[in-house]
Amino acid sequence: MESGVTTGERTQADPLMAGAGMADRALTGRILRIADQAGYRAALIDATDGSVTGRLQTGKGAHNFWPWGDGRHWLLSNRIEGTVSVIDTQNMTIANTIRVAGGPDCMDITPDGKELWVTQRFLRRIAIVDMATLRVVGSIPVGKSPHGVFILKAPAAPTAALPMRAASTEAESK
Repeated sequence: MESGVTTGERTQADPLMAGAGMADRALTGRILRIADQAGYRAALIDATDGSVTGRLQTGKGAHNFWPWGDGRHWLLSNRIEGTVSVIDTQNMTIANTIRVAGGPDCMDITPDGKELWVTQRFLRRIAIVDMATLRVVGSIPVGKSPHGVFILKAPAAPTAALPMRAASTEAESK
């Protein structure tokens, strides 16, 4: 297992980064961010030629990326370690670590940017993290093995303008 940070490297992506160890990926411009669950790391890959341009050890079970929203930082859940790494993408370092018990997995940030919601797969809950303090301030029970969380960023489109049709019944079709 590698340790530390590697940046500026221009080598072909190793099979682990391209396959079995990959848990999640996020494309920004021409940079592909890879969460390598088996290697406990994140990697940056140039999508135009497949070269690895950076690697960073994060935590056990590196799993899922989510953008912080400031254009610089990304969040990466480390499911087995029970943490979320705050990654500074400009210098490829871990800027901070958030402790989230119970297998942190998928994430989303509230529209006002004040809370991070993180599924806790092994606890059957969603943790609520205060983004100012980077501490869990509450949780919501949701049921077995939550995988995925989505927070609507804008009001839903009104449906009144959509054409509506009454549902047919079996009796009407005879």
